[in-house]
Amino acid sequence: MIGKRVLVLTSNFPRWQGDPTTPFVLHLAQDLQNLGWDLEVLAPGAPGAASHEILDGIPVSRFRYLWPEKAQTVCYDGGALVNLRNNPRERIKLPMLVAAEWFSTTRRLATRQFDLLHSHWILPQGFVGVMSARPTRTPHVTTVHGGDVFSLRSAALKPFKRTALRASDAITVNSSATAALVADIAGAETP
Repeated sequence: MIGKRVLVLTSNFPRWQGDPTTPFVLHLAQDLQNLGWDLEVLAPGAPGAASHEILDGIPVSRFRYLWPEKAQTVCYDGGALVNLRNNPRERIKLPMLVAAEWFSTTRRLATRQFDLLHSHWILPQGFVGVMSARPTRTPHVTTVHGGDVFSLRSAALKPFKRTALRASDAITVNSSATAALVADIAGAETP
């Protein structure tokens, strides 16, 4: 397993040194790197964040989904769910976010050799991940953190969640409660 390359796809990642945004995604990336994996993180752009950098030893690329830069406000400062709840007008930005994420992920997988795509959260990353990994036959893991199954309960989203879960090569979860809900959405037995 030493030397395998992983593309980590996430909607939240620390934007700069000391940023408290989802440190657990950074820590997981560092742990995998310490185990010998070669990682690159792909995350949405954010005002003031570098588009390419090495952050705490992890290479990070941030894709732009809106212009000007200050309009990229969906994903950070509390996360997408909080931002969308606090300002429903942010929903108008979601199609651009998902399209830019899909384009960036697909391009990265097509132009660089990765042995694994690891998506954090079912929507949109898990769904974008399975759609992007299929053409290159890159194995895909989706990590479900909880908010993506407990908060996003719209019937319109269920087919996308189900597709993301069923088409993933592996799924990791943060708790037995999350595992049970993931199994229910995917239409499978609880592992």
